[in-house]
Amino acid sequence: MIYPFWMTARMRRHHYRVCVRPTRQGEFLIHPFAHKRGGVGYVATKSIKDQWEAPFMHPTYIALIVGILISCLLLIVIGGKTLPILVLMIAGWRLKLKMDENKRFQALRPQMRLAPMTLSKKRYDIEYASQYTEQELKKSLKETLCLVIGAGGLLIYFGLHSLWIPGAIGVLAFGGGVLYLARLITLKKRKGISFRYSLVAGDPVFIPIPEDDAPTSEPEKGIVA
Repeated sequence: MIYPFWMTARMRRHHYRVCVRPTRQGEFLIHPFAHKRGGVGYVATKSIKDQWEAPFMHPTYIALIVGILISCLLLIVIGGKTLPILVLMIAGWRLKLKMDENKRFQALRPQMRLAPMTLSKKRYDIEYASQYTEQELKKSLKETLCLVIGAGGLLIYFGLHSLWIPGAIGVLAFGGGVLYLARLITLKKRKGISFRYSLVAGDPVFIPIPEDDAPTSEPEKGIVA
């Protein structure tokens, strides 16, 4: 995928929607649609990969981001009447991002060849989990738990004082925190699976993963073509 200009290197790594794995021939195995569209992948050179991941900036994004921030402010000041505008701005931003991703893919596709493997959902899930270290996951779990507890406390306070607008924001923060916490717990479980199969991010060796969850013997390693 292509990354928005405001994302740091750490944010880009955690924004891992495209499975990228190096090969021993100095190329890269890329799955631009993750497990969707049949999990099709492509083999690309480093220069193509760098072009694919290069940050981009367009005046439209700046305008949409400013619009989203203003809409959030108006949502607090005025109330729910501005919610449709906020939803529209976010939808426009996501649509523009998708269009730019597709445009760059169409430009680079002729310079790549089809990969020898496809990506199942299970494979994508554990490839995604392998990008995180145990320390990062533990830290994220603690921070998210603190957010949920804090948002829950504020929610109770706003509810007792009948402050509806801050209370609604508290509900969103609490609900989002709970969902993210559940996602992190699932991610930690998948990290355990990737560790069990010796799956390491950036490893140029492709390790076949059984599609069922039954314990298996040490998998045989193969080289990505």
